[in-house]
Amino acid sequence: MSWIPIVGGIFSVTVGGLLSDVIVKRLGLYSRVIVIIISLTLAAPFAAGTLFFLPPYAYLCQIPTYLFGEMWIGITIAVLVELVPSDIRTTGIAVYLFIITNIGGNIQLLVPVIKNHIKEMHKHDIPKYPDVNALRSAYTILPDTTA
Repeated sequence: MSWIPIVGGIFSVTVGGLLSDVIVKRLGLYSRVIVIIISLTLAAPFAAGTLFFLPPYAYLCQIPTYLFGEMWIGITIAVLVELVPSDIRTTGIAVYLFIITNIGGNIQLLVPVIKNHIKEMHKHDIPKYPDVNALRSAYTILPDTTA
């Protein structure tokens, strides 16, 4: 199953870049954002399926999640390079990479805190497996943001 993020991510970033380049020629610069919105909208139900289905169906849901969900990586850098003025472009990319790697990469530290909060909040509503249901809810709120 470790091949899913690698193959899906490579395919998704490549297709997303090519697709956004084709659409930019027809619709203009801001159409790259449309590709991001559509790809993440397509990936969202499968990401939820990864959390809520049992294996092997959870693993099967990861394939379209990565195929659609990783398109934003290359497109976002292209949007930054095209739309940010040249005098602050380097700073803009540096701030973007800082947020993605440091803040987005460490957001998973909040999952146990949110899980405990949800568990306490719904301890009477979720009689069976409260930890599992609270953890699923926490991951639904804060999904994995590392790429």
